[in-house]
Amino acid sequence: MERDGKTITQLTFEPNCKGVDGYDVSLIDGTLAFIADNQLLLVNADGSNRRVLVDGGPSRDKNDLCSFKDPLSNPVFSPNGQTIAYARGGLNLYDISTGVSKLVIEDQWSGPMPDGGRLPIESYVPEKYSPDGTKLLIAMGQYKCFGEN
Repeated sequence: MERDGKTITQLTFEPNCKGVDGYDVSLIDGTLAFIADNQLLLVNADGSNRRVLVDGGPSRDKNDLCSFKDPLSNPVFSPNGQTIAYARGGLNLYDISTGVSKLVIEDQWSGPMPDGGRLPIESYVPEKYSPDGTKLLIAMGQYKCFGEN
C-alpha cells in the first residue's frame, strides 16, 4: 500500500505458489523478505530484483499435520536491515552481505518412530528484534500431532 493509504501495488509474483506464508519489510529501504513455496525470497521495495536466498526444497503437505519436512517460516529483518532471522529446523540467521545462513538454535526432535519418522518436541521461531537490534524475541513451540496419545 502506498503512503496515500489507497494505492495498492502487488510486489510478489510467484509461479506455482500457494501463497505467501510470511513476510517482513526492512525499515531501512523497504526491501521485502518473504516465504513462498518453501523458499526465502528477497525483492526490492518496488518488487524488482527478485532473488532466492534459501531454498528449503519440497515442504510438508499442509493437509498432513504430522508430516514435517523443515518448512521455512517467519522471516524477520534486523533493524539495520543486514540480517534476516527465520525458522527452518530451528532459528536461522541469514547475513545479507555475505549470503551465509547459519542455524543458531536447533529444534529438538523425538527419537525415531517405528516408521522411521520423528516428531518435533520443541521448535524455535523468530518474532521480532528489539529496536536496537541486540535482542531477538523467539517463540518456543511444543507440538502434539492429532491422534497422538
